[in-house]
Parts: sequence; structure tokens; C-alpha cells
Amino acid sequence: MATVDEGLRSQIQNIEATYGRPIDAWVAVIRASGLNRHGEIVTMLKGEYGMSHGAANRVALIAIDSLVPTSDSTDPEVWLYAGKKGALIPNLAK
Repeated sequence: MATVDEGLRSQIQNIEATYGRPIDAWVAVIRASGLNRHGEIVTMLKGEYGMSHGAANRVALIAIDSLVPTSDSTDPEVWLYAGKKGALIPNLAK
């Protein structure tokens, strides 16, 4: 019986084969778009690149996961105010 990880790897391989780019290239497209909300990313991938909903959903999840800081020392405000919201970061005096 296949594991969840094997299923995800298979889905990613199918997306790469069907849409002609490696997953890292799709993440770069999303990063360059400036979008960081799941629904916006899915809509863009479906509209501009003709992805199926399932493929766009998986690529969006992978891209969002790569945008989230992995270091525990990173201030969460950096991620919360990513992109266009950067100008809204409160100036907290410590």
C-alpha cells in the first residue's frame, strides 16, 4: 500500500510532467507574482497557466510552505507582514 508521502511525490511528478516545469520553477513563478494568499495563487495558476484545481492547490500549498520562515529565531511579524503589508509593520519601541 502506498504511503501519503509516496502519493504526494506522485502528484508532484504528475504536475511537473503535465505542466512542463519542475515544482521549484512554479514556486519561483509564485514568488515573482508577489501573491501569498492561497486562493489568489490558485486563481492565478488556473487562469494564467491552465492548471486544474487540484494541481493549482498542491502547487500553492508547496509554495506557501516555502515562503514561511523555518528558523525559530525569525520574528513572526516578518512573515505576517510579508509582501504588500510590509509598510504596516508596527514600530514597537522596546
